[in-house]
Amino acid sequence: MPYSPFLHISPRIDSEVKRLQNIAGWRREQTEKLKKGRDPSIPAGFDFNSVSDFTPNAGAAQKIQMRKDKRMARDDPARYCADRCVATGNCEIWEEMFEMAADEVQAFCTGCVLSEEEEPCDVPEKFMENAGKDSWELLRP
Repeated sequence: MPYSPFLHISPRIDSEVKRLQNIAGWRREQTEKLKKGRDPSIPAGFDFNSVSDFTPNAGAAQKIQMRKDKRMARDDPARYCADRCVATGNCEIWEEMFEMAADEVQAFCTGCVLSEEEEPCDVPEKFMENAGKDSWELLRP
C-alpha cells in the first residue's frame, strides 16, 4: 500500500466527530480515565523494600579507607607514616605487608622514614626481605 499522509489523520477526525456528537459522554469518559489514573493501586504481589535496603553497606567505608591507605603506602611512604601510622596509630598496611607488630612499624616510621638525621637507621629484616619486590606485588588488594 503506498504511503498516504492522510492515513494517520482519519482516526483523529473520527474521534473528534464522536466527541462532538456526544460531549457529555466524552466528558464522563475523560473523568473516569482521570480517576482511574489517580487511584493509588499496588500491584498484586508487590514486595516493599525495607529501610535497611537503602542504607550504605557497613563495611564499604572501611574498604575504601583501606584502598586509600594502600595507595598512600605505595606512592608516598613518608606521608603514610606521618598521616596514618604515627598520627592515628593505624599501621595495618605495613603490618600485613611486612608481617610486623604495630609498635615495630611505628618505631621504623619515627626512627627511619620520618627521621631527619643523616645517620643510618636499623631497618627491620622483613623490610629487607621484600626490598627487591615490586610494590604492586606487596600491596595486592
